Amino acid sequence: MLKSTAKDRIVLAIVAEAGLLAAAAMVSAGVPIPIKIYGGIATTAMAMGLRNAVVRKIAIPDMTTTMLTLTVTGIAAASSLAGGDNPRWQRRVGDVAPMLMSAAADAAMVERSLTATLAACAGITAACVLARLRFESKRRQ
Repeated sequence: MLKSTAKDRIVLAIVAEAGLLAAAAMVSAGVPIPIKIYGGIATTAMAMGLRNAVVRKIAIPDMTTTMLTLTVTGIAAASSLAGGDNPRWQRRVGDVAPMLMSAAADAAMVERSLTATLAACAGITAACVLARLRFESKRRQ
C-alpha cells in the first residue's frame, strides 16, 4: 500500500475542488432552474469548503481560512488608527488585492454566463494543480 504525504493529500483535495467546480459548471448548463440553483450551490459550497480546508492545512501566515474577511479585519485591527504597528501590512494587502480583482472579473463573467464562470474557475484550479505538480517534479530532479 502506498503511503500518501501531506502534499499528496493537498494536491488530491485541489483536484477534487477542480472536479466539483467542473460539476457545478455542468449542472448549471441546460438543466431546470431549481436543479441549476441548488445543484450549483451544493457543488460550489463543497469546493469552497475544500479550499478552506487546504488553506488551513497549509497554514500560510496572514492567509486565513475565511481569507478575505479576516485578512481585511487584520489590516484594520493592526493599523495605526487602531493603535497597532502595522505588521506585515504589505503582505496582507498583497493577499487582498488579487482577490478583489478576481471578484470583479467573476462578477463581470457571471453577468454573461454562470456556466462559463464556473468552468473558468475549474480550469484555473486545474491549471494551478498541474503547475504545482510540474514544479515539484522539476524540483526533485
